[in-house]
Amino acid sequence: MPTTAWIKPAPAITGLDHLGAQAPCIAIYSTLLPGINNVTDRATYYSFYPWLLRELEARWTGARSGAGFIDKLRRAECLLTLIASRHEHKVGGDPNEHGQGLVGRRKLTSIAIGDAQIRLKAHAAREGADRYFKNPNGGLGQYWLGVLFDLGLLSGSTRTGLRYVKETAAPLADGFGVGLPADSFFAAVEKDPILPSELDALSVFCPCRIKSAPAEQGAILDLLLHRTGTQTADGIQRRSSLQLLLRLACDLEDDGATDYGLTENMLRMCAYSGAMPSGAPWLLPPPLEQARRGWATYERNEILSASVQTMFWAALHFALEAPATFASSRRLRDAFVAEVAKPALGVRATLTVREAMADLYRTLPPLQSWGNDAHEDQLVDTAMNAASGRDRNGAVVAALGALLALAVRFREVQPYDAVALLPDYLRSYPVNLASFARLVATDAWLDQTLADAVGWFATDWGIDVHLQVAMRKLRYQGNDTFRIRPLDDSLAVVEAPLPGLTSPRMRQAIQILRDVGAVAPNGDDVMRATALGRQLAEVSDVG
Repeated sequence: MPTTAWIKPAPAITGLDHLGAQAPCIAIYSTLLPGINNVTDRATYYSFYPWLLRELEARWTGARSGAGFIDKLRRAECLLTLIASRHEHKVGGDPNEHGQGLVGRRKLTSIAIGDAQIRLKAHAAREGADRYFKNPNGGLGQYWLGVLFDLGLLSGSTRTGLRYVKETAAPLADGFGVGLPADSFFAAVEKDPILPSELDALSVFCPCRIKSAPAEQGAILDLLLHRTGTQTADGIQRRSSLQLLLRLACDLEDDGATDYGLTENMLRMCAYSGAMPSGAPWLLPPPLEQARRGWATYERNEILSASVQTMFWAALHFALEAPATFASSRRLRDAFVAEVAKPALGVRATLTVREAMADLYRTLPPLQSWGNDAHEDQLVDTAMNAASGRDRNGAVVAALGALLALAVRFREVQPYDAVALLPDYLRSYPVNLASFARLVATDAWLDQTLADAVGWFATDWGIDVHLQVAMRKLRYQGNDTFRIRPLDDSLAVVEAPLPGLTSPRMRQAIQILRDVGAVAPNGDDVMRATALGRQLAEVSDVG
């Protein structure tokens, strides 16, 4: 007798990277800046966690795993954030020097600056409205464990027991502990409640101290700039990227760019173009030039990714507003070309891609003129801003302009030669620089009209690729991320996701360099290299 049963639908989530177009970007920056990620916001944790684990092991039997370990870990994390937040309040300092980016800051700041006794046990508890952090393993488990494992500083697990690796982590633990009243800190970990005056007495634990703590500062720099131990590919790559940032801070100032400081966007522009804001070439020694080329590849992939995402958004936004449904992506493509692409492009709609590229070859701004509105770096911003403003026509025109600029400028057969992506990595992500290079070398593609090219990007690399990506996520992750669903007789649009960029860890890297005193804001909050930063920017100093 056959059985009938209901199958529970997969949980629907918003999802990220609906075209898989951002995956190569993420793979590139992960390769270029290992040991720093998008949640490693402060340098102090590189030394705090090895010190904490060593101290817990020495002070409490069995304090490597289990509930007792987790309770003490959470209390110590909570206490560090309370100390830094209160010190920031007392001295009136910049949050980025003190408590900004520390685990649980949002919850704990108002508590730290008050005059009432502080119930550390309640705030460090794993449950309850007053808890500082949701993850039961604290910020270590949520943000830092993978990074510290990858760097070879910790081993084990929170379940079986965590251990700091003596050979690599001891210098960091030693550096953190120099001059600090460890007994007082751990007495506070055990105490409940804590008086605000006791936090004041522990202010030397605030991360602002690193710049004036040579042992800790040196240990962190040794780690991040790979100045000791066996040379590894990851360590060399991280060092090159951090030096590139420092060199950029120096060269911006030397170039007379007084209005420009060290930012993620500045690194993107200068690395991609190989030029300073003045247009002068950015001259670098060979190891840093190799790093620059890697970040240029990243930015180029970002331009491709965001432009194709924009076309996808425009097609779905059009379908959402259309009075009728579409039976297939081809039907949607035909309507999108007729009602969006052709009106947006006007007289240029009937130009072939080949003709448009020939015209653009004569008029495209030089690569180093990245401030020009017609430069692809500006066009992709224009496209995303137009999408945010629900301007379909403007978004399509700007995105197509950025894609054509990439097609004109770059014809490499191996566009990823400056970065080390694993073999066959790109097979699962059809929207990439290599497939784009093959595309623009194909006569059939070059001989189509610009309007049809817009339709191709919106459907072949938009809707069709999205359905593949969403189906793969459904199969392997069990999540429904479809933004457009194929039904029996039509396509149903769920929403039109806006295009976006990835976050390449630069903000975190700059903050870490600030923590160790290699960069600092000037009077106008423009980030500049310090004397230490200039020294570290020299390749020979860390080679």
